[in-house]
Amino acid sequence: MAPRILVVDDEEVIRKAFSRTIRVKLNCDVHEAADTAEARSLVDTYSYDVVVTDLSFSKGKLEGLSLIEKVGAQPRRPGIVVCSGYEIANSLALARGADFLAGLAALAAGWRLKFVLVRRAAYNQGFSLPQLPVRGGH
Repeated sequence: MAPRILVVDDEEVIRKAFSRTIRVKLNCDVHEAADTAEARSLVDTYSYDVVVTDLSFSKGKLEGLSLIEKVGAQPRRPGIVVCSGYEIANSLALARGADFLAGLAALAAGWRLKFVLVRRAAYNQGFSLPQLPVRGGH
């Protein structure tokens, strides 16, 4: 059974691209949410192995922090990966229960670091996901 992953981001292009790549490259069951209200509804309906969320929604409000708290309170707590360019808020995310942060370094490095974090969070939940191929075949 493939791990079920929830990707939450208000930027549709980022959300869709990341979700599709996780689905194809890591062979996961991926659900998407455009905001915390939609994410909360999905978390109430489904059990997730990993939740990947942005922190900032609705004009800079840090709504992702309350989502981290809700997800962290689930009976079967999923791994939580925070992907945000707001470095100042990352310590708040860790304090609220995030497992991994993909901050400015991940944004600068592209998707690869995010994948590593998603793989690690899934591993912590008992899943073994494939490695991403190294560029240039090395």
